[in-house]
Amino acid sequence: MPNVSRLAAPLALAFIALLLAAQLASGDGKAPLLKNARVTPGAGDDSIDYLFTVTYQDEENESPSSMRVYIDGKAHDMAPVDPLDANFSDGRDYSYKTQLKTGTYAFYFKASDGSNESQTVAQTIQVESTSIFRMEHSDLIRVGLGVLPFVLVLVVIVIIQLRRIGKNIERLSAGKGSQVETQMAAGEKPAETETPAKAETGQEPDD
Repeated sequence: MPNVSRLAAPLALAFIALLLAAQLASGDGKAPLLKNARVTPGAGDDSIDYLFTVTYQDEENESPSSMRVYIDGKAHDMAPVDPLDANFSDGRDYSYKTQLKTGTYAFYFKASDGSNESQTVAQTIQVESTSIFRMEHSDLIRVGLGVLPFVLVLVVIVIIQLRRIGKNIERLSAGKGSQVETQMAAGEKPAETETPAKAETGQEPDD
């Protein structure tokens, strides 16, 4: 009996060690952590790119066997932002870029370290049409600022043309005035426009 009691403790310790080893071998460790799940920009239209990003963190420093973003139920593989970052215990960023059509989308992120999975809470994003009839005030302001330089150039061109026309009129008026002064200085009577009566009869009209 004393020999059995002496062997009980080592056997119990050996059994516990085997259980722990079996758990580690079967991958019953901690699940990875997903944080900073987001999409940039958080809203927009169907003409821009949307960047889905998330940070994968594993306390056991295990790399993900899969890292995906699900957009309306469809899975998309994500790529590491920094492929040289091999430290998963302090977090590694993953991203996926795409364009979206007009509509409302639900998305979430899901990762696995080969034995445990993690999933984020679902979020939504609203994608608007680029149609001019559905533009926000900020979009209209942006369009207006883009057109403003062309409008200013057009206004400057019109002002220059008007000035040229005004100068031509002044030159014509100055030329006629000089002609009249020259005739008066020479003792000539400036040419007058004949009245209708004089033009028909050749005589001065009666007073």
